[in-house]
Amino acid sequence: MAAMARRVVVTGLGAVTPLGLDLATTWAALLAGRAGVARLESFAVAGFDGLAVALVRGFRPEQHMEAEVVRKGERFVHLAVAAAAAAMADANLAPADLDPSHAGAIVGCGRGGVAAVERAAAAYSRRGGRGVSPHFSVHTLPSMAAAAIARAHHFHGPCFGVATACASGSHAIAEAAHCIGRGEAEVVITGGVEAVVTPILLAGFARAGVLAPAGDDPGSACRPFDRRRAGFCLGEGACCLVLEAEDHARARGARSYGRVAGSGMGCDAHHPTTPDPTGRTLARTITTALHAADLAPADLDYLSAHGTGTRLNDPAEAAAIHLALGPVAHTTPISSIKGATGHLLGASGALEAAVCLLVLRDSLAPATRNLEEPDPACRLAHITGAPRPGSYRACLSLSAGFGGLNAALVFSRD
Repeated sequence: MAAMARRVVVTGLGAVTPLGLDLATTWAALLAGRAGVARLESFAVAGFDGLAVALVRGFRPEQHMEAEVVRKGERFVHLAVAAAAAAMADANLAPADLDPSHAGAIVGCGRGGVAAVERAAAAYSRRGGRGVSPHFSVHTLPSMAAAAIARAHHFHGPCFGVATACASGSHAIAEAAHCIGRGEAEVVITGGVEAVVTPILLAGFARAGVLAPAGDDPGSACRPFDRRRAGFCLGEGACCLVLEAEDHARARGARSYGRVAGSGMGCDAHHPTTPDPTGRTLARTITTALHAADLAPADLDYLSAHGTGTRLNDPAEAAAIHLALGPVAHTTPISSIKGATGHLLGASGALEAAVCLLVLRDSLAPATRNLEEPDPACRLAHITGAPRPGSYRACLSLSAGFGGLNAALVFSRD
């Protein structure tokens, strides 16, 4: 992918996650090695016991948005609107700083209103078609997160959703940066959201064999790159970034977390759920992102891995990193946050992008929680035990999803 003609910086971050109701709390918990994963207790999944999930706890949507949005929106919309408002506040971006026609919202969401689908199916089985809500068709659309954010901030520029499974948040950020780079917008709220911890979806993932059993300690269930890994823990949450044209941000005196230096996107076209074990296409995506950022592999200071903790994904990702980085794959610090946060699906890439920007800000990279016995098939320069201080100037966030869809984002301090 070609480098962007107009430089793009990140001026605001906001998040609502299983580790905290704001990004500062989430980041502190991540650095402290805490987990947002717990045993599922709010409902039962018939046929499956001992599931571990990562829920956003204590979230009250009425504190973040108008009553109409609370009443008519699904949980994924509520989380996205709250994260976007926090990012806007963090960017210190006021309506007077914006031309609404050049401001937009591009948000990744892999599945949308799954809970609405399950409610509608139950209502239909009881009462037929008249039991289905007239708002059903709206509640299920993944794009409603972006639409609600645009409506909340009166943005009239580019606005759409991105639904590319677990790569949704990363793809949304890449496209938002390119919208600004092409001159189609000056400011875009972007990121990802997901809220699909529901009985039927959990049952589907359990049947697919990709969920880690809760065991005696649910917080230790997900073990990215570990020899004993057994799957991921389904999570929910939202993370939003404010992207601005660098000249626009400079004109209003905004501070920047870093620059969106480059991106890459691809598809391994291998299997609906199983990644290509060679990692060739994912490696090409990494190389494309580095090329767009005008960086060599040796220039990369930290890599935020997709790192789901599943048997097949982790070694395929490790193979891709070795192909893309060559000898420096043995020395480039790498970690996955999913052992702590759970797998946020469409929101995961956005939160991991925010982590890269905080690494740049704080010169401190988080460790991979629960990585105690690294798998020889995933031999990389893992950060374990405690956060690692360092001089971080360029970071890469890597995402991969069902269907072989993948994305890489490079952020830099220059």
